[in-house]
Amino acid sequence: MASLVYQHNSYYAVFSVNRKKKWIKIGSVEKKEARKVLKQLEIQYIKGKFNINDLTDSILYDFLEEYLQYSKTNKAFSTYIREREIAGILKSHFGNVIIKTIDTKSIENYTSKRVDMGLKPASINRELTMVRFMLKKANDWHYLDKVPKVSFLKLSKNPIKFLSIDEIERLLEHSSVWLKPILIVLRNTGMRIGELLALRLEDVDLQRGYILVRSSKTNNFRHIPINGELEVTLNRLMEYCVNPK
Repeated sequence: MASLVYQHNSYYAVFSVNRKKKWIKIGSVEKKEARKVLKQLEIQYIKGKFNINDLTDSILYDFLEEYLQYSKTNKAFSTYIREREIAGILKSHFGNVIIKTIDTKSIENYTSKRVDMGLKPASINRELTMVRFMLKKANDWHYLDKVPKVSFLKLSKNPIKFLSIDEIERLLEHSSVWLKPILIVLRNTGMRIGELLALRLEDVDLQRGYILVRSSKTNNFRHIPINGELEVTLNRLMEYCVNPK
């Protein structure tokens, strides 16, 4: 009648109805307990006490809590914080609806509302990126039969502006004593701001002449060679400003 499946740290009762599989979440319980619940569900279904299609529906608020737990475990902390903020926006816009009611049209309405509120296209697209990934997870977790289409806003492409050597020198000349070494590191390494902020003392190897740069998003790393100017700056920082303890 139904089978017991373990996925995503939870047990599911899987019914076959009209050649389609219907998933009912039992939860994170012992296998023995999950079998008991499966048996009860089979009996209730045979007696016609529930509509199996209704039981497969998940409401947005509950799903977002589950999704954010996934985000916290599997994504960079900064990404989790951003997605937690976006989750609050989604709750405010959609309300506590059934996940299956969020379709392409409702997503387009959400986009239009965010545009009317004056948000920049890049900010809206970041929100839509989470919406698309979130709905894909809902499909993976059997809350959605099909992932609705998510259309992103077009972004205007502006040419990248580079500072001239004179502009960089003037910037360094007028920088504070704390900002100047930061700018020197950026100029000589090409590191991103997030990478620089995540840099640790043990990642700087002056003896071998490289900086170990870690990526919190890809969980990868790369080595950047230390040139003469950078070596002088880092030595000065470690001698006068850094407490190794």
